[in-house]
Amino acid sequence: LNSVKKRMKQFLHREGGNAERAANRFVRYWQKRHQLFGTDKFCLPMTLEGALRDDAVALECGGFKILPKPDASGRPIMLGAPHCHTRVGYDTESMLRAIWYVFELVADEENARKGVVLLADWTSATIWDYDAVMDQFMFEIEREYLPWSFAGIHAIGLPLIIVQILKPAVCAVMGKETRAKLIVHQTEGDLLLKDLEIYGIPKVSIPVEIGGCCHHSHHEWLQMRRRVESNV
Repeated sequence: LNSVKKRMKQFLHREGGNAERAANRFVRYWQKRHQLFGTDKFCLPMTLEGALRDDAVALECGGFKILPKPDASGRPIMLGAPHCHTRVGYDTESMLRAIWYVFELVADEENARKGVVLLADWTSATIWDYDAVMDQFMFEIEREYLPWSFAGIHAIGLPLIIVQILKPAVCAVMGKETRAKLIVHQTEGDLLLKDLEIYGIPKVSIPVEIGGCCHHSHHEWLQMRRRVESNV
């Protein structure tokens, strides 16, 4: 009962204290979860060996991950890496479930109030790595179903020509509220680090591959998740 109350508080915070909207979001959440995971798995624990038991390959890709260090306000930072979506050994539905899992992990009462930061790293990606289905899904579940919202979305490493091609498509699948939080950074190196720091993302929270000091291993993170979940 306490866990249900705690969960409902997250949805209430997400909807600014409006009980009716929070209840509607909670219902939509479970409807979407049933659609995505199916009757046999949607009520299983949201763990690697539970609801995600058939999605190991998609999870190993590391297309979305949670970085070890938060931003200056304590908000978790997600790293989106389009070039990691190999599309080998898994189907689109499996990747969507993997995204849902990562997004679920930051769902708590504090993040429902503060929000979550997304770093979209295009430094090693090309226009062919863009996946409209995954983008639409990511913004849809944040907008309509999950009990938190993006506090900021920072796209980095995008050449101007790709920005001109992709930005209209990306903005089309974002809600108005989310579009207002999108910042496309055209700088690199130390100038990029200074830009991100202005938005409360210090160098210690930025991955080393982007020029920061944050070392992270997606494989080790998954191993840590398995240890944590096995003790619950």
